[in-house]
Parts: sequence; structure tokens; C-alpha cells
Amino acid sequence: MSLKIRDYLLTGPFELEKSVVRANQDPCVYVIVEKYGEPWDPKFRFVAVGDSGATGLKFAEHPDLPRWKAAGAVSLYYHPCPRSSGLTDKDRNRIVAEIRDAMAKSGNAISIQGGF
Repeated sequence: MSLKIRDYLLTGPFELEKSVVRANQDPCVYVIVEKYGEPWDPKFRFVAVGDSGATGLKFAEHPDLPRWKAAGAVSLYYHPCPRSSGLTDKDRNRIVAEIRDAMAKSGNAISIQGGF
């Protein structure tokens, strides 16, 4: 199930420990999300956002992994930032800031209707 924050479509969920963005892959903006509630009425809470960077990222080795996992049943969602689209480090940092700002305004709640 994809999630949308602002105008950014996030693909996921993926298991944190098994997820890797390799250096030869396009970078992405990632969002760590906690899912809770009943299966027929799931709720999603923002935990963290970041940038995979140009050199890639192995989530199992991320220094914040223990903190993320302490938040509950968390998983990874990502927004691809293809090099071919001309997105730069600066653009990814802007996207991270926009998502962080939107989540602060929503009290970290992610609506399944999107639009934050």
C-alpha cells in the first residue's frame, strides 16, 4: 500500500533490516512509518525521514535502527529520486524538509487519504 505525504507518493511497506539502496541505484527519500490499529482500520504514524544519499544506504546498519524499532511495528516507505530527472542532493534535502514540516503540522499522523 502506497502512502502520500504532500505531493510525494511513497512506495512500501518494506522490511527495514532487508532494505538496501545501493550506490549504483537511484537515490531516494525514505520515510519510516509505524502502522498500528485494527487490520480493517489501520493508522499510520510518521517516525523519521531521511535521504539515502548518493552512496547508498543499508538500513540494517543505520545508527537510528534501534530507535526506529523501539517505536513499534515500523516499516520503510520510499520516494524515488531518479538521477535522470535531474534531482540533486539539494532537491532531496528540500523534500525531506517538506515531509518533516508536513508531519510536524499533522502531529505525525499520516492520513491514508494523503494530502498532508
